[in-house]
Amino acid sequence: MSALETLTEIHPLLKAAYLPFKRIYSQEVTRGENDHKRTTLFEKIKDVMLILLELKSIGKDDTRITPEGKPVLSRMASICKDMKKDIEECYNVLNAQEKRGVGIKFLKAAAWNKQLVSYATRFTNRREDLTFTLSMRTVVTMEKMNSKYVF
Repeated sequence: MSALETLTEIHPLLKAAYLPFKRIYSQEVTRGENDHKRTTLFEKIKDVMLILLELKSIGKDDTRITPEGKPVLSRMASICKDMKKDIEECYNVLNAQEKRGVGIKFLKAAAWNKQLVSYATRFTNRREDLTFTLSMRTVVTMEKMNSKYVF
């Protein structure tokens, strides 16, 4: 691309032909990156789901009650609820994008790129939230065990 840019300095007509080519090339590169990002998003979803699968043996901790007597979702249940919503939304977006024709994929590549990055960030954040929550739960459990066995 840099060689073509250098050539455009020679003649104005070359520049007029180069600018649309550069835009089309950039859009096509972005469309190709989006295909890769879709695959990466499915991997992130799978990673989060495998973590949740391993947590099935953990007992429910939804027993907290507000002063008004209403049950409060545990932090983990809240994160899982948010993850479920994110997964469903992301799948619907990916499915809609996949059903589009090549022309639409090409034209909307930049907008879809931002959307895919947003979902990737959300899944990364949910995974970090889940890790933090599990760490906190471990600390609380250890403290309960220590308080029972104090001599």
